[in-house]
Amino acid sequence: MQEEKYTPGVLAMLNNLGSVQAELGDYDSALNAFQQSYRLLSNKRDANLVRVLTNLGSVYLSQGNYQRGLEYLNQSIELSKSLPAPLQQSIALNSLARIYTEQGDDLLAEETYQQALALRKNTKDTVGYADLLGN
Repeated sequence: MQEEKYTPGVLAMLNNLGSVQAELGDYDSALNAFQQSYRLLSNKRDANLVRVLTNLGSVYLSQGNYQRGLEYLNQSIELSKSLPAPLQQSIALNSLARIYTEQGDDLLAEETYQQALALRKNTKDTVGYADLLGN
């Protein structure tokens, strides 16, 4: 793919493509799409970058690469704390809790799920809130 310029449409297309590829288990292609999004956002510090960092972390988690997943998710969480992005922070925390669960650290996973739940409760995402309650 040739060098793309940042536009919301291109960013949305790359994120949607990466999400579909991840759902299909094509993690290398998903990473490629999310890395392209990351490059487009390299000079921005906004909720879109938080979302892309979370997506990258989640794909690495799905591959079993917990260290890389943790790196991206922690970047996402730190950036989201500096922005008005509680929904994105909640999503990143939820993914982080999944890593802790996979690693057998149930206490840290529970604490992290509780943090995600508290953030999600204050958003208008009632479906996401209900999903977190299931965790």
